[in-house]
Amino acid sequence: MRTKMTENIAVIDYVLVYACEDGRCDPYAKQRKEFLREVQNTGLHLEFNISRDEWEKEAQTGRKIARDKYRIVKIYAPFELLSQTAERMRLKMPLAEVKLL
Repeated sequence: MRTKMTENIAVIDYVLVYACEDGRCDPYAKQRKEFLREVQNTGLHLEFNISRDEWEKEAQTGRKIARDKYRIVKIYAPFELLSQTAERMRLKMPLAEVKLL
């Protein structure tokens, strides 16, 4: 699920954080679920700090299920998606000069 760069280092592009307190998550749980579904449909990868099932139940009910206070969603953009987007936008990357020993 994670996108790896050439050095095998996972690069997180965005992080969404929100709190669940007093047994309830915020009133925007259903909207967030729809937003993240659309994000996934564009080709981005998501990673949650709680299990996917727990996250789905919280989004449906609006009630806190997992013990953690904060919900963290890490969003990864695959290199292929970034390069396709750059090509569509006609971005050009300058080449750096490489000095050989």
